[in-house]
Amino acid sequence: MFSSAGIAVCLLLPFAARLPEPPGSLDVWNHWGKMSMFEEPEPDEGPVMVTVEYRIDPATESQFLDAIRDYERIRRRDGATRWGIFYDVEIPGVYVENFLVDSLAEHERQHDRFTVADRECEERILRFAIEPLKTRHFLYADRIEAQDGEK
Repeated sequence: MFSSAGIAVCLLLPFAARLPEPPGSLDVWNHWGKMSMFEEPEPDEGPVMVTVEYRIDPATESQFLDAIRDYERIRRRDGATRWGIFYDVEIPGVYVENFLVDSLAEHERQHDRFTVADRECEERILRFAIEPLKTRHFLYADRIEAQDGEK
């Protein structure tokens, strides 16, 4: 009896209390280019480390770091298991964002998770860049097998 009353209340709840609309569009926005690879790894290979190098005006460092920190939430939501931002100790204004994803297939799925609403965050970060970004992908090197099966 109580369970049927609970079900009835749950069915009526959407009419009484609606969820708020999202602040931005949740449509997919695939801004990533296709990776060029010298060999085609298996989709389950990984983890994958992605690095993005930013060159910014050192005078805008504080604002850039505030903006890039918002990317952590987006990267982790989209599948990153680790995230960090590092600066070059030899060249002022050079920062490297890196994040880890469990597999190549999971990273490719990240491309489909980036939404139009996330685009605003990315555009805010890109305003700091004084050169085009450099993105690189690295697969975990578990072991390298020698030629002719030698180890």
